[in-house]
Amino acid sequence: MREDKHIKIVKKGFILGIILLFIGAVVIPSMGGAVVEKTSSTALDFPGYIQDLIDNANDGDTIYIPSGTYYENIVIDKSINLIGEDKDTTIIDGGGNGDVIHISADGVTVSDFTIQNSGDTWDDAGIDISWSLYNIINSNIIRNNPYGICLLYTNNNIITGNNINSNQGSGIFLDDHSSKNSIMENIISSNGWGISLSLSSNNNIRGNNISFNMMDGIYSSNSRNVITGNNIISNYDDGIDLSSSPGNIITGNIISLNKQYGINVRSVSKENIISGNNITKNSVGGIYIYYLSYDNIIYHNNFIDNTQNAYDNYNNIWDDGYPSGGNYWDDYTGTDGDGDGIGDTPYPISGSDAEDRYPLMEPWSTTPPDTPIIDGPTRGRPGITYYYNFTIDDDDGDSLMLLIDWDDGTPQEWIGPFEPGQNITVEHSWEEKGTYVIRAIAKDIYGELAVGELMVTIPRNKATTYLWYQWFLGQFPLLERLLSLIRVI
Repeated sequence: MREDKHIKIVKKGFILGIILLFIGAVVIPSMGGAVVEKTSSTALDFPGYIQDLIDNANDGDTIYIPSGTYYENIVIDKSINLIGEDKDTTIIDGGGNGDVIHISADGVTVSDFTIQNSGDTWDDAGIDISWSLYNIINSNIIRNNPYGICLLYTNNNIITGNNINSNQGSGIFLDDHSSKNSIMENIISSNGWGISLSLSSNNNIRGNNISFNMMDGIYSSNSRNVITGNNIISNYDDGIDLSSSPGNIITGNIISLNKQYGINVRSVSKENIISGNNITKNSVGGIYIYYLSYDNIIYHNNFIDNTQNAYDNYNNIWDDGYPSGGNYWDDYTGTDGDGDGIGDTPYPISGSDAEDRYPLMEPWSTTPPDTPIIDGPTRGRPGITYYYNFTIDDDDGDSLMLLIDWDDGTPQEWIGPFEPGQNITVEHSWEEKGTYVIRAIAKDIYGELAVGELMVTIPRNKATTYLWYQWFLGQFPLLERLLSLIRVI
C-alpha cells in the first residue's frame, strides 16, 4: 500500500544565447552565447502510479519517488530521470507480470530503487532496455526476475553500482548487438549467469564483484570486450567462458574458486589477450583452450592451486618473450641458474606442443600503466581527417608502447617506445557512417596493459540541430515571424 506523500517534479529547460539581429528598427539583444539553466519545481499530491507521473512529464524532467512499495509495470518512453528516495525502501514490484521497467527512450536515468518480481517468461526482466542509447542504471537492487537487466539493440549505456542478485537467468544480459556499454562496480551474485554477452561487442566490464552464480561468472560470444579488474569468485561453472569470442582483453582480474575452469576458451575464440590475472583454486582447471581457438596470448598470470593449471590443444602463445617472461606456475619444477627470475627450462602445457618458454620463478606482481587518456572530437563526418591526442603514463616510470585500435578494420601495430607522461598525436578518418570506439592500449616494459576508450559518432547528428532550431523558434515567436518574412522576400 502506498502512502500519500508529495513528489517533486523538477523541470529543466535551457535558454540559449542569440546574436544581435537587426531587421529594420527591431533589435533583439544578444545573450553572449551563454547557456542558462532554468529550473522550476512543483510539489504535487501523489496522483497514483509512477506511470502516471511519467506520462505527464516532459523530456528532461526528474521525478523523485518517496519510499513505499509500488506494484506496477513501468514504461519509460521519454528522456527523464527517475530517482527513488532510498533503494532499500523504495520498491517497484512487477507482481509477476512482464518487465518491471521497460526503457525505450534515450538518456534515461533510473536510480535508488529495489526492482523485483517481473513476469516469469524468458522475455521478462527487472529492467529491459531496448533500441535506445545513453541510459544510466545506478545504485539499484535488482532481484527475483528471469533477467536482472536485459539490453537489446542498445548502446552506450552505463550500469554501475547496482546489487543484482537472485535472478533466474542472467544478472545482466546483453543481446543482439548491444555494444559499447560500461558495466562497472556492480555486485552480481546468485543469478543463473552473472553477465552474458551475446552478439555484443566493445563492452567494458570493469571492477565488478561476480560470485556464486549458478553458471558462468561472465559468458561471452562476441568480440572486443574489455574485462578488467573484476573479482570472479565461486561461480558454479566457469569464471569466464569465451565461446566464438575473439579479440577480447582479459586483464587484472581475480578468478578463483570456480567449480569448473577459471577461463574456458573454446569454439574459435582467437586473438584474445589474457594477462595479469590471478587464477587460483579453480576446481577443474585454470585455463582450458580447445576447438579451433588459436593465436591467443597468455602471459603474466599467476596459476596457483588449480586442479590442472592449463590445457591447450591449439598451440597458443604462453609468454611475452624474454625478458618480459611468461606466467607463474605453482607446479613448475625447473631452476633459475642465472638468477634472472625466469626458469631455465620451458613449462609444458598439456594438450599439445604448447609451452611457456619463460616461466616466472615468483608470482607476478607489478603496477600496470595508467589508463590512457584520449582527447579529440567525438562527432564528425565520413572522410574527414581528425586529430587525437593520446596521453600515456606509468607510476613506475617505465617506458611505454601504444597500440591504437580505431574500430574500423585499420591494421593495428605497436608504436613507441614513449616516455611516461608523453602526449602522442595521431590523425585518423572514418569512411563509413557509424559509432566507433577508439581503444588505446598502453603496455609497459613488463608487458602490463592498460586500456582507454573514446566513443566517436560519424556523422554529426543533424536531426539534433534541427530539433534545437525548432525549440528555439518556439521560445521566440516574434523571431519566427521575422524569419518567415525574410524567406518570403
